Amino acid sequence: MHLQLPVETATTFEGTVGALVSEGVAVPPTFGGVLGAGVRRGRLSLGIEGRIDVPETVLAPGGRASSELFAVSLLPCLHLGRVFACAVGQVGRQNDASEGVPDPQSRWSTWIAAGGRLGVEVPLQSTLGLRVRSDVLADLSQRSLEVNRTVFWVAPGIATSFGIDVVVHFQ
Repeated sequence: MHLQLPVETATTFEGTVGALVSEGVAVPPTFGGVLGAGVRRGRLSLGIEGRIDVPETVLAPGGRASSELFAVSLLPCLHLGRVFACAVGQVGRQNDASEGVPDPQSRWSTWIAAGGRLGVEVPLQSTLGLRVRSDVLADLSQRSLEVNRTVFWVAPGIATSFGIDVVVHFQ
């Protein structure tokens, strides 16, 4: 009878930087960036990610409207080969504003979202990779955007994003 000992699994660390485009966070599709760090052991990882969506301005009745997002995500993930799936918990601050109107408004509100991420990582070098990913998040904040004290846009309740990240792995 052959006794097989468990294989030692190394712990690795990673840093990420990337870009994303989102729908359902603000009136138009928004563009932003992410910066993150994580730790992985075997098939499991835990990451934290900072996200900034740049202000987007659109024409609204009688003026303009803009929106920007600053958020932090917690990402417990399962990796199966190059494919990964994550639960996503996100909290942050959203600034919605009206401009070019007699009574311009700016309102900071809390952004809370939860959902999932699915993606694939392609190795570029031994410690460098490229990740392509998509998130689907339930917007738990129930936000709306007002221009001239009239509701111009109501958040759809589901926000989606598509991102590309460069990943550096450390031992």
